[in-house]
Amino acid sequence: MRDYTLIELEPYDAMSSRFIRAVEMALRFMRTLERMEFAEQSDSVRDLLHRMEKLGVVSEAGLWLMMRDIRNRIVHDYLPGEIKVMYDNIIGVYSVELEAFLQRITTRII
Repeated sequence: MRDYTLIELEPYDAMSSRFIRAVEMALRFMRTLERMEFAEQSDSVRDLLHRMEKLGVVSEAGLWLMMRDIRNRIVHDYLPGEIKVMYDNIIGVYSVELEAFLQRITTRII
C-alpha cells in the first residue's frame, strides 16, 4: 500500500469535510421543515427521512440513511478498497442526490 503525502490527501479531506457538512445541514433543514409541516419532531432520523420522502424533499429515505452512515464512517480508518467505494459514492450518487435536494428545497422555498 502506498503512503500518500498531505498534499495528495488534501482534496479528499476537503471533499470529506464538505460532504459531512452538507449532510448535517440538510438534516437540520429537514428537522425544521418537519416541525413546520407536522408541528412535531420524529423520534428517529429514519422516521424523519421517510417523512421527507413523502413530502418529495428526498428521493429515497434509504439513500439518505446510507449517506448518513458514510458521514459517520468517514472519520474512521478503513481499508483502501472501502475508502475508494466511499469516495466513489460521494462524488457519484450522493452528490447527485445533494444537488437534487438543493433544487427541491429551493423550489419549495421560493
